[in-house]
Amino acid sequence: MSVNSDSYLSINTAIQSIAIFMWMKDVSIRNKIVLWIQSNISNYSYGIYLVHIMVIGVLFRNGIYWKVAHPLVSLPLLTIFVLIISFVIIYILRKIPKGKYISG
Repeated sequence: MSVNSDSYLSINTAIQSIAIFMWMKDVSIRNKIVLWIQSNISNYSYGIYLVHIMVIGVLFRNGIYWKVAHPLVSLPLLTIFVLIISFVIIYILRKIPKGKYISG
């Protein structure tokens, strides 16, 4: 397997990931709304992880992917959109009896 410059396995991606982690590791959040959102996403993170690829697939089949607009606009919007849809799916699954066992 060769790694090219466009790959998510490239050295540039690794360096960027490390830099973002080092930048954000000591950030302290005090906003109650942001803390509430962070807590809820954290509680549902495994389920979101399990379902997000299906959400991306459905969006892609319907022509909604990063090439819809400029990547600086479309990638953050799609990330938020996929997160919200995945969160809602897992939230609904957890409301169904025994749904916690399915959604993680």
